[in-house]
Amino acid sequence: MTNAFGTASRRELWPASGFYMLGSTGLGLSVVHLLTEGTRFGTVLEAIIIASLSCVIIYSGYDLTTRDISDSGSRHALIKTCLSIFAFALLGLAITSIQFVQHPAFPESQFMVLFGGVLGGAYGGQANLCVVESEEESEHVRELTKLLNVNQRVLRHNLRNELAIALGHLENVEAKLGSDNPDVRRVKDHLEELLNLSESSRRIVSIWEDDTIQKFPVRKLVDERVQRFRRDHPEVPVSTEIPEGYTIRGHSALPRAIDEALENAVIHNDGEVEIAIECSSPVQTEQVRLSIADTGSGLPLDEVNALFQPTETQLSHGEGLGLWVIYWTVMRSGGELDFRENDPQGAVVELRLPATMAR
Repeated sequence: MTNAFGTASRRELWPASGFYMLGSTGLGLSVVHLLTEGTRFGTVLEAIIIASLSCVIIYSGYDLTTRDISDSGSRHALIKTCLSIFAFALLGLAITSIQFVQHPAFPESQFMVLFGGVLGGAYGGQANLCVVESEEESEHVRELTKLLNVNQRVLRHNLRNELAIALGHLENVEAKLGSDNPDVRRVKDHLEELLNLSESSRRIVSIWEDDTIQKFPVRKLVDERVQRFRRDHPEVPVSTEIPEGYTIRGHSALPRAIDEALENAVIHNDGEVEIAIECSSPVQTEQVRLSIADTGSGLPLDEVNALFQPTETQLSHGEGLGLWVIYWTVMRSGGELDFRENDPQGAVVELRLPATMAR
């Protein structure tokens, strides 16, 4: 069990013990039912049913200790389960009463009440654990979302302002020491990198907050992004093989995502690199596959793994945000993203996006 802050807590183990007691009581009642109603085949089956459902209640106690539920949530789950037992037992009693009115000789009153009670405990125990855990996770996500929204707005605004001030003062230092001073160049490079990270963070947030989906003719989209890339990197050869007729549905940030994929092919490679962009639509699919391949040294494994892991760790984290721009754009477009090695060397970024018209 965990407390409300997500840390381990053993201060209150009685909710789990409560489930154990309820289940054990059910096992005892199955024996009592067998002793009081005789050892007929039907009675034995009834006792087995009661005992089996009682074991599910006991398992709910164990399940509670393995779930990420706070102490208060554990208590609520136990209380709700007790109410379920009471309600189902009343239901069994009501059914028995109706049957007794219609058939005075109806002999199964004890079993119906016991069966209703343990059924309510077995079903209610598992259901209530799932409901409580889901409610706490939803509340945690809501609070975390508020925290992240506040942090990203305040941090991004303040960071950009402080960086602008620092760069302004750096220009004064540069005027005195000269633009060739190695310390000045290094400080300026780091400040500009922080400014770019802030801008990338802003783009990711805008992608998440915006759900605008547009139609993009693939050939026109790629030609526009390649022309822009060639203006910034005329030394990098880029070839395209984009047939006419492909149109895709994608997030409004898709052009920027393609820009990031092209930029990454240059950023992660120190030597000469060539880029090839291809487009195809696999048979019997409703997707268009757009691949951007380079002949460099490949993408850093840590950055790729960070995209598909639930959380970042000290051993697996991305240094930049370019790949995250691509990732969230594709996810918000309802598509799929894949990274693989190029043959004989390099990396391939493959975007699979919903098609609106295929060849």
